Amino acid sequence: MEFWEAETEKPIERPVVIEPEFPPEPQECFAPQQYYAWYCSDNQTIYINTSMLELWQEHFTEDEVPYSLAATMAHEVGHAAQFALRPELAELDTRDPKISLPIEMEADCLAGVWAAGPITEGRLDRETLERVWGQQIELLNDEEHQQTHGLPADRVARLSAGIDGGVEACWQDGS
Repeated sequence: MEFWEAETEKPIERPVVIEPEFPPEPQECFAPQQYYAWYCSDNQTIYINTSMLELWQEHFTEDEVPYSLAATMAHEVGHAAQFALRPELAELDTRDPKISLPIEMEADCLAGVWAAGPITEGRLDRETLERVWGQQIELLNDEEHQQTHGLPADRVARLSAGIDGGVEACWQDGS
């Protein structure tokens, strides 16, 4: 959050809840799934369940798990930045793929904007981050997820665009 506060010169303080109780508050924010990380604009909270963490541990090496967590949290914090900068997004029906897809792709790009710093500092390896993000998306990939979030290759491309082009790359094509 500190990164986006510095980047936007606006306060972006959002709580993160691990393993929320059901039904969460507000209930409209949630579509319970086995695996999820979710930004809820209604209460400005990021949720993540431990099943997601278990999935990563099952499919990634010990060295890759932190990359999966970093990419996921960067994506969800990207949503927090989006909604803080453009509160009108909260009024949109994000169940509609025509609305959700550009928002999700933009969050992927914003995740890349954040990742550029740790990559430059040598704290993250870009190839590993992009590979693990792509593999993680494949694990969660189904038809509904593709409609609302995009194809895995497109999502990795948006992450890369943010790494290479900064925030400007995230807005240039409407995504």
